[in-house]
Amino acid sequence: MSASDWSTLLSNLLTVYLLYRQNKIFERQNEIFAGNTESGAPQMPNTVPRTLRRYWPMIVMALMVLLMWTATGYSYVDRNSPGRLGPPWIFLPGLLCLIGLLLAAGYTVVRSESPAVERSTATDIRTAPRLQVDFSKSGQHHWLVFKSDKIAFVRKVGPLVSRERYESKHDFTLVPSTPPRIDPGAAVQCRISGLRQVDSPDIRSLLDFLRSGNNEGVDSVVVDYGDDHGNEFSRRFDLTRNQDDSVAWIPEPVVHLRDQVQIPEPEWKNLADLRYSLALAERFPEEQKAALQYGQRVESDKQRLIKLRASYSNFLLSAKVSLLAEDAASLLSEYLSLMEANRKDKNRLDLSRPLGREWIYREDYEDGLPIPWQQLRLMFLREHYNRHSWQLRDLALTGFDSESGLLNRRLPTELRAAEVTDLFENHKKALLQKAEELSNPYVEALNSES
Repeated sequence: MSASDWSTLLSNLLTVYLLYRQNKIFERQNEIFAGNTESGAPQMPNTVPRTLRRYWPMIVMALMVLLMWTATGYSYVDRNSPGRLGPPWIFLPGLLCLIGLLLAAGYTVVRSESPAVERSTATDIRTAPRLQVDFSKSGQHHWLVFKSDKIAFVRKVGPLVSRERYESKHDFTLVPSTPPRIDPGAAVQCRISGLRQVDSPDIRSLLDFLRSGNNEGVDSVVVDYGDDHGNEFSRRFDLTRNQDDSVAWIPEPVVHLRDQVQIPEPEWKNLADLRYSLALAERFPEEQKAALQYGQRVESDKQRLIKLRASYSNFLLSAKVSLLAEDAASLLSEYLSLMEANRKDKNRLDLSRPLGREWIYREDYEDGLPIPWQQLRLMFLREHYNRHSWQLRDLALTGFDSESGLLNRRLPTELRAAEVTDLFENHKKALLQKAEELSNPYVEALNSES
């Protein structure tokens, strides 16, 4: 085969390969413009000049065409003037060097496009779109509203990371799952279906999750996004729930290259305080039981004190009634002593009705006549009875009336001796019973267990 044939074959093979690489570049470029590149897909970095990165296959094809023209010219000269340019193999080293140079340049560009190569840190962060995220409510639905000062493509809304020296991650379930392209001055909404922890079927709303937090925790979300030039960035938003249940997404002042955002760590807490709190929590059941018992005892003492205060006045009244009961016993004893002495006296009187008027009162016509000792003692008994009756009325006992009818009338003058005895006896028993009735509530409250 002639040099022209070899060059043609080699050129055709390289042309097929270069066309394939050019199509891959155009495919990647279309994905970027459409905003549909997945977060894990390789992006065109900036390590190679942009023009060379896009058009290097066309440049290599142009050099190959030039090589074909050179081979064709060599064949033409060699046919018309044999041996003038020398044997064909003297061009072989130059041809191999040119091919090696082209392959090395192509390999460098292809390797720079490989996802295995890290993105360049030379990207100007100052030109990054300033992504903003707002939270809105509409009835029972919650929404994320994305805004940007430049064209931006949200690649991923990271999980809600909550740290309180412990950490949890809850992934957002958005509708649509990938937000569309964000144009400058426009807003893009995504409905929040809920947040779900990895390997957990439970789904919670954002508000419910933030309500369960405290002021010492940090709730953050990292949003990955890119611009229309293939640059990738990340921005952290700190979440705060307000009194009206609105959620503020506070952006970090600095925009980072993608995957270079750091979640802030909460402040360290005192380990001694934690251990003390755990010890208190361990003793909590016993302390709670003791507190309940103490509370019950305090409540019991309180009720006991209320009963004592409520029954104290009746208790004092019962003491007075008890004294009157003793006075009634003295009245009975005085009467029985009188009747016994009269029975034994040789000048005894007929005291079948001892409380009759003729014995307890002295009429005017009887002045100057001697008074029998029995009558004199009966008159003293009358005065004792009346004084006792007045004292009993002064107490104004509610619902009390002895069976003798003492509170309803004066000294009964028509009663026989035995009936008078029953009168005094029943009256004494009624007073004792009333005294016990009045004192029982106070005594029971006093003796009740606290």
